[in-house]
Amino acid sequence: WPIMKELGVGVCLQPTLVSQMGEEPLFWPEQVERFQSPGLMFSNGIIAGGSSDCPVVTPDPLLGMYYAITRVDETTGKTLSKGDESKVTPIQALIMWTKNAAFFSHDDDKMGSVEVGNFADMCLFDNDFIAGNVEDYRTTKVAKTILGGEVVYER
Repeated sequence: WPIMKELGVGVCLQPTLVSQMGEEPLFWPEQVERFQSPGLMFSNGIIAGGSSDCPVVTPDPLLGMYYAITRVDETTGKTLSKGDESKVTPIQALIMWTKNAAFFSHDDDKMGSVEVGNFADMCLFDNDFIAGNVEDYRTTKVAKTILGGEVVYER
C-alpha cells in the first residue's frame, strides 16, 4: 500500500465481477487477502474506482455499489474475504463511481463531482439509497438524467 500511495496510483475495481463469480476461481490464495477490497483501499489512502468489466457482468453502477458496500459472494451467500474492513460506506461507493472514476479517465478536472466549472451532468434517482436500506440499490431507478445542464431523460 505505501508504494501505491506514494506514487499516487489507484485501482479500478469490479465489485460485481467478484461478488457474482466468487473469489475462489479468480485469484490465488495469497491474492485473495488484499485483492478487490475497496474498504482497504480507502483506509490505506489508495484511490479506488468502481467499474463492472462489462460484458462479463452487468454494467449497472448501482449494483456495483451494492456489492462494494455489502461484499456478499452471490455464489456462497457469505461475505467475501477480509469481512467488514473490505466494505465501503454508501458515500465511498458513490465516490468510487463518480470522482474516482473520473480520476481514472483523466477527466477529474471537469467531471466526477458537482463543482463550478465542471460539466453539469448527473443522474437523479427515485429514492435516497445513500441514507436508506442497502437493499434499495437493487431496485433504485434513474428518475432523471441531466447532460450539459439539460434534462435528456425523465421517468
